[in-house]
Amino acid sequence: MQLGSLRREVDRVAMVDVEFAIGANFDAGGDYVIAADPVLLAADRDDLVLVQRVDDLSAAEATTFITLLNRHFDTDGLEFVAARPDAWFARCARPPAVTTTPFDAARLHGIFPFLPQGEEAGLWQRWQNEIGMLLHQHPINEAREAAGCTPVTGIWFSGGGRFADTNA
Repeated sequence: MQLGSLRREVDRVAMVDVEFAIGANFDAGGDYVIAADPVLLAADRDDLVLVQRVDDLSAAEATTFITLLNRHFDTDGLEFVAARPDAWFARCARPPAVTTTPFDAARLHGIFPFLPQGEEAGLWQRWQNEIGMLLHQHPINEAREAAGCTPVTGIWFSGGGRFADTNA
């Protein structure tokens, strides 16, 4: 399957991630919701590799990270929500003009070919870079690493939709 076909299939399948949030007691109202998985990115020689989801965060860790992200992106029209410590989403008023790649398709690969594509790709890619800088050497990550846990070094955006669209 070519990357373009994969991206189209992903947008359809990734609605499951958004629908999953319903079961996570998440109310998006009429906003557009996109999965925002906390992940480990590792530097390779010429790229960053998407290694794994970080799914063992405590509620306090997730809340601290979400608060940090929301403070930073307050004026960008992007709001992060942790429906559960392992289920993060970003809300925005309108659908972004991007196509994303699901986590599983990009996992263990260099991220550059799998970053958001489309009219607003530069904005979403910039946001991913900013998130990486915010999380780099955050005290929670330093404590997690000292305890032998995986740090959160990035966010992986994928899928998206409005809950109203899933009920139609």
